[in-house]
Formats: sequence, structure tokens, C-alpha cells
Amino acid sequence: MDQYALGGSWLTEALNPSQYTYEVAPVFTVMEREIYAKMLGLIGFNDGEAIFIPGGSMGNMYAINVARYHKLPEVKTNGLYCLPKPLALFTSEKVRDNILKRHVYYVCSVLFCISALFKHIMHVLILRW
Repeated sequence: MDQYALGGSWLTEALNPSQYTYEVAPVFTVMEREIYAKMLGLIGFNDGEAIFIPGGSMGNMYAINVARYHKLPEVKTNGLYCLPKPLALFTSEKVRDNILKRHVYYVCSVLFCISALFKHIMHVLILRW
């Protein structure tokens, strides 16, 4: 257990602040920025952006959207209908239910579930097939 994370959690829960804008909770906004800077520095990013997410479902949604915008930046301005082919999503067969149930929300017309090996690693030979 991380003692700093536990202390921060206790402090946040004890104060129970609204944290949606800088005007309402300026100290927490500054603390978040410092935490982002430290975390980004630990992985080698001197200048970057970060966001805290509430859980795995939202994390999956953000990851899929970031990957889509990285690979197809024109989607932001032109929309998905400018693409020549529908998008496909490859995922492990042991994936969380949220992707299986919500792949249409991620605007992927085709969902491929790939068999997984130990620790949910997708079977590479099947991907090459």
C-alpha cells in the first residue's frame, strides 16, 4: 500500500470538496497539476497532459478514443463518415464486458475477440492470420 496515496485519499475524503472548477477548489486543482507533473516526469515526459479517471470502463473509453484520434486525426473535424472503411476493434476474449457491450458506442462497426494466453495477452499468431 502506498502511504502517500492513502494519506491523500484520507485528506480528500475528510474535506469532501467539490472539485469541478478552479474557483470552487483551487488547492485541489493545483495539487492535481503537481501530481500530473510528477507522474509524467516519472515516465519521461517533461511537458504533457494527464487526466484522472474514475475506473476501468472510462479508462477503456478514453484509450480507444485517444488511439482513434492518434491514428485518424481528421475524424475530429470531418467526422467518422469521411473514413473509407468502417473501424474495427480488436480485443482479448477475456476483455471487460464494457467493451463487448459498448463497441458500437466507440463507433467500431466490427469487433474481433482474439483468444488470450496467460495474463490476458492476446495470441499474436491469431492476429497475423
